[in-house]
Amino acid sequence: MEYRTGRTDRTAHLISHLLSPAAVALVVFGSLTSWHGWGRYWICGVVGIGFFTLVPGFTLALLKRRGGIAGDVYDPPPRVRERILLAGATCYLAGCGGLALCASPPVMLWGGATFLCGSLLTWLIGKRWKISIHAGGVSGGGVILLTVGGVELWPILAAVPLVGWARLRRRAHTPAQVLAGLGMGALLAVLLRPLF
Repeated sequence: MEYRTGRTDRTAHLISHLLSPAAVALVVFGSLTSWHGWGRYWICGVVGIGFFTLVPGFTLALLKRRGGIAGDVYDPPPRVRERILLAGATCYLAGCGGLALCASPPVMLWGGATFLCGSLLTWLIGKRWKISIHAGGVSGGGVILLTVGGVELWPILAAVPLVGWARLRRRAHTPAQVLAGLGMGALLAVLLRPLF
């Protein structure tokens, strides 16, 4: 797909990058580790940030560099998107295992499970229909941060319309796909919370 390249479009691309699932995971795991204490849980923070942000980011960059992704990494063709989602889910599964091994606080396991299930559900839905994983990451991560950090973090809700606007402006999704992603991420976080 041909993308517009004006300033507004570059801004939409930047917002898509800053509110990607990997970037949201950085904020979620960095915040959760900080709230529980880096001194005691630093290894959990490293595992969370490593497997939910750095390894997926490196994998995406490697796929792009080796020609596995042509064009916009945030709106690849369906088969490439499927590979990216499964690669992300593999990283997230390893991250969940690492978080369990390092005896992380339950909320970190909840965060990991939310990202893992979001990636797998996006992959599964993607067999028939496209849903916004960016919107799912923002809403799921937002529910986690608001639940653990409290309602004083309400300004993070600004990420919801921002990611929606960016994905629509990039023509990566329809309004229904963005709304479905927002609902999926929030619902997954809410449904998974009692397990942790």
